[in-house]
Amino acid sequence: MLHPSVTRFSDERIGMNCLYVYPRLDSLPYPAILDFPNPVIVPNVLKGVAGLRVASIDFFKKPREQDEDNLLNALAEYAADMIVVWGGLGNFRHMELIYRCAKQYKPDIITIACGVIVTGDPKAAMTALRHVDYGIVGDAEEPLSELCGALVDGAAKEQIMSIHGLIAGETGREGYVITQRRAASKEWVGIPWADYSSCSLYETNLSKRLQILTSRGCPYRCKFCPTAMYSGYKERPLDDLFAEIQHFLDYTGKRASEVILSFVSEIMSVSKKRIHEICEGVEKLGFVNWNCFLRVNQIDYETAAILKRSRCAVVKPGLESACDNTLKNMGKGISVQDIEQALTILNEFGIGYNGHFLLGHMGETFEDAMETIRWIDEHPEFCVDLLPVNCLPGSSAYNYALEKGLIADPVEYLISGKTSLNISAMSDAEYGRLMHIKTVSYLERAEAGGKFAPLSKVISYDRNTMTTTGYCRNCGQALSFTVNAQSGRCCTHCRNCGVHQYLSNPKLLGKINNGKSAYSGTGFHNSIQQLLNIGGEIVFWGIGLYFKEHISVQTVELPGVRLVDSNVRGYYGGKRIELPTAIPSNMPSRIVISAYPGSAAASGIRTAALQFVSADRILELGSLLDKNALNAQLQQQNMRN
Repeated sequence: MLHPSVTRFSDERIGMNCLYVYPRLDSLPYPAILDFPNPVIVPNVLKGVAGLRVASIDFFKKPREQDEDNLLNALAEYAADMIVVWGGLGNFRHMELIYRCAKQYKPDIITIACGVIVTGDPKAAMTALRHVDYGIVGDAEEPLSELCGALVDGAAKEQIMSIHGLIAGETGREGYVITQRRAASKEWVGIPWADYSSCSLYETNLSKRLQILTSRGCPYRCKFCPTAMYSGYKERPLDDLFAEIQHFLDYTGKRASEVILSFVSEIMSVSKKRIHEICEGVEKLGFVNWNCFLRVNQIDYETAAILKRSRCAVVKPGLESACDNTLKNMGKGISVQDIEQALTILNEFGIGYNGHFLLGHMGETFEDAMETIRWIDEHPEFCVDLLPVNCLPGSSAYNYALEKGLIADPVEYLISGKTSLNISAMSDAEYGRLMHIKTVSYLERAEAGGKFAPLSKVISYDRNTMTTTGYCRNCGQALSFTVNAQSGRCCTHCRNCGVHQYLSNPKLLGKINNGKSAYSGTGFHNSIQQLLNIGGEIVFWGIGLYFKEHISVQTVELPGVRLVDSNVRGYYGGKRIELPTAIPSNMPSRIVISAYPGSAAASGIRTAALQFVSADRILELGSLLDKNALNAQLQQQNMRN
């Protein structure tokens, strides 16, 4: 039988059969997808190609371990001649599995990839994905339509490679050919509505959330942003925008007041007049909870008033730094004064905002970064996250990292998914110290609690999330927030009054209920210190909630302690989280499994760890508090000595 989310067609064979696949997000153990609504637009592009019959499949209602069987089943049942996937960097591993399965099913099946994963560094992406015949570079709609039309017509390879916006060739970076890029267009043409029937999420949780574009691209060129994805900046006609919103309401059977409306374009509009027109249209439709992206220098009292009147719940402003030198180096075109003015206005109107500052940008010194951290400490009325800069393919930051040799192999860089690099003017020691200060600042702000009064918590170690319930001290509204431990996020907003709330950090989870702490960091620290004293390194494998709840930053800072994880990126406590391949073979190491005991992750780590050390050098995190287990390790090392 076909997977329930595969659209079924008749058995008539005319032209070609195409299977469109929604990939999972690699770093999370539960179904997710990047870049809505762009992936949901692609099925309607494919359905517009004459002679191409299109089915779609997603994995959002099925366990991850059944993905390969479900995909092979769908390929066979539908007799697919072609498979198309849209993906971002976070979809890499799942996309590689999809293409590998497709070629296993039928070696001559045509495989096509599109999305930011290809556009940022096309040759690296094609080499890493291995089993892809054609990639789409830039806006996907026109080149994908022309490519599929040529394939249906049986066009020769030379004719296909005359299509602008493609990459194809033999495996290996030098074997690929990129055709001429599409000319930038300022017109909203050839971009269809999203195909909500193609994705099962719109039958469940996403039926209450609409993510939609008001524009595509961005007229600004911030150096950390991969703007190469788009061919110019274009704004959508408002009549088309509101017609699709109404179509979504009709399709789902929801009232506007039941739906969270998210304008997910990089910037809702560059025109103040158009911003106000969008607000008026949303108000007429009856939405009571919506959000958008704006630049801070677009937020004035007049605009804030109409945002508030139209029931805008959250504005997502690009903040990036509280140091004018860094803002200039980023090419942001704003000042710290602009940031302070915009956030003050949003606070006055009770409009929520989600923003963050980036640490470690090109040219940033340690003192520049500390200026941002001091600003946060001096402005408790503003709720801003701190995150390290990510070098995303297609951005100036990525190109700089390549030029400076910080990215030795773009293919391995893409496969690793670890995009946080020190591209600043700081030494590695200064950068590590800065990440430590960032973590401490995070803990202090989380512990302060702000306006959020926590009552209870629910931890999911398998999903690496913490759900905290409580109430807003400003308006009394009951609140419930779920935070992913990998996001580093410690603040959000009240959906009722818009006032910002700091959330408790995983390390402080034990303090939420009645002020009692189950935190046992001191015992772990002493045990680790004893093991380090007898020689070798300690490798913590699994840097999630369970680890952060039990291991202090002080322990992480100890010389000889390494952090390893296959999915989590970045730094913790001033140390880089590395891939398992970084475990040294020339030094006696002990691997501590710091995933939740009994979980699938812990079992997988134990199996993988045996490739690096013998079984007697693999410990569970909890065994560090077991005197007998600890003494056994000490005695073993003494015997070796």
